[in-house]
Amino acid sequence: MSAPATFESFQQELARLVDRLDREFLHFKSPDFSEASVRADFLDPFFRALGWDVGNAKGLIHNEREVDIGVRTANDAERHALANAPAKTDHDIDQLVYQLYARTPEEIALVEGGGAPAAPSES
Repeated sequence: MSAPATFESFQQELARLVDRLDREFLHFKSPDFSEASVRADFLDPFFRALGWDVGNAKGLIHNEREVDIGVRTANDAERHALANAPAKTDHDIDQLVYQLYARTPEEIALVEGGGAPAAPSES
């Protein structure tokens, strides 16, 4: 079983995962990189960094499992940073997806809700 998650250990693991994504971006875009690989290479390590028992090491039945999202923090600044981490992570993931699929600023604005599709012109 791994050590309890701390804010610092979570930050380190997240930085490692983002660095890996940056370094191997072209590989991850390839059709050879499967959904199962995303889970094994990124999602499971991310959740383990949060202190979750991803592999059910305790052997609990489904109804008895709990997700421990209480990352231990030492001060209010860390708690504030951790509380804002999901929004920043969502933003960072969105930017990577936009880059991956070569989205235009207009397409991004539409997805983000900041724009509307242009009305078809009448000729």
